[in-house]
Amino acid sequence: MVRALGTALSPSSSMKGEEVSPIEAKKKIDRTISWYNKHGGLQAELDWKSTSTRLKKLSYRQATTILKKLEETGPTLGNPTGWVISQCNKMGANGTKAGREKIGSTILWWNRHGGLEAEGKAIRYDEVAGPLSNVPPGRALAILKELGENKDKIHDPTGWIVGYMRKLENQGEAGPDWWRKENTPRWGGWKDQQGRGQQADWSRKSWK
Repeated sequence: MVRALGTALSPSSSMKGEEVSPIEAKKKIDRTISWYNKHGGLQAELDWKSTSTRLKKLSYRQATTILKKLEETGPTLGNPTGWVISQCNKMGANGTKAGREKIGSTILWWNRHGGLEAEGKAIRYDEVAGPLSNVPPGRALAILKELGENKDKIHDPTGWIVGYMRKLENQGEAGPDWWRKENTPRWGGWKDQQGRGQQADWSRKSWK
């Protein structure tokens, strides 16, 4: 199984620093999804559109990590599609790829150049990427800026971000798939194609 997966996705190439073009990365992700559906021993097929879209919002290395984990856990999952999407969301795939990359680079800057690593309180990306992707990138960057401006008063930046985002979610100002609701009249809902108000459902947790 490992051999077949390696042939389909070649995750070891990126782990060794070998360059993979964006076009080739997308092709490898799609081939690996198809391989799992045919040979992965899954209880249910992966929904190609849903999983492919989310995986391609991540870096190739991140997508590879998730698909390699699926090799071990896949046969035990009743809903492998939901599992993959949940893993992608934790890495920031709720929003746009460009937004995720900007959030990631900003976190890296504050850690390395903003003094957080030196002070022993670096932001833990894996814990904040998902929550921060539940708002538009501009809002997420504003939150990170606020953190940076007050970093001397904040002892746990990661906990501060998670708490901040939880508060926004409780207020209906953050939630998964915000980018689908560009016509929203307020954060708590959006308009359908006929202009009728629809209540946002933030209770749906990562397709679980």
